[in-house]
Amino acid sequence: MRSIRPAALEALGNEIHFAVNCKHGRNSTCEDSLTLLVETLADGLGIDIRNLGSATFKRGELERGFEADVCFYVQNAGRIEGKAHIDPASDPAPDLVIEVEITRPALNKLPIYADFRVPEVWRYDGERLAILQLQGLEFAEREESLTFPNASAVELSRLARRSVRLRRTEWLRSFGAGCVSFGDIFGPS
Repeated sequence: MRSIRPAALEALGNEIHFAVNCKHGRNSTCEDSLTLLVETLADGLGIDIRNLGSATFKRGELERGFEADVCFYVQNAGRIEGKAHIDPASDPAPDLVIEVEITRPALNKLPIYADFRVPEVWRYDGERLAILQLQGLEFAEREESLTFPNASAVELSRLARRSVRLRRTEWLRSFGAGCVSFGDIFGPS
C-alpha cells in the first residue's frame, strides 16, 4: 500500500477509507491470526461485530488521523450496521483497535486513539498481548478486556501465540475444542 501524503490526508476531511493492504511477513501473519481470534471469540460468545480491517480514520477538527493494523466495532456494531460510509466526527470510534509491533518500530499512536476516544487497544509483540483501556485522556494497561468481558491478557496472549505457531485449521480445531462453552477462558457464557 502506498503511503498517503499529508495533503491527500487533509483532502479526506471526515471520512473513513477502507484500504486493501498487501503486507508481507510476520506482522501480517499476526494481524490475520488476531483477526481470526477476535472473530472466533465473537462467534463463540454470540456477539455481532464489524471488522473494518486497517481502515483510515480522519477528523478535520483534530487535524490528524490513524490507520490501525486491525479495528473492530463490537459494542457499537449496531450503530454502524448498514452504513457504507462512517463519519468519525459523528459516528463512534472503533471499540477495539489492534496493533502488531513485531517487525516494524512502534509509533506511539495512543494519543491519537485517545483523541478519537477508542476505548480499547490491544498491542501484540509476538509473545504478549497487552490490553490498554482509555481512562480519561490516557490509556492504562488492564488485565481484562472491556470488549470481551472476562477475557484476560494472559489467556489472549496464549491463544494469539498458538494461532501463529499452529496451522490455521489445527488452531481452529484446538481453539473450538477447548472453548466449546468459552467458560474455561471467559467464565460463564
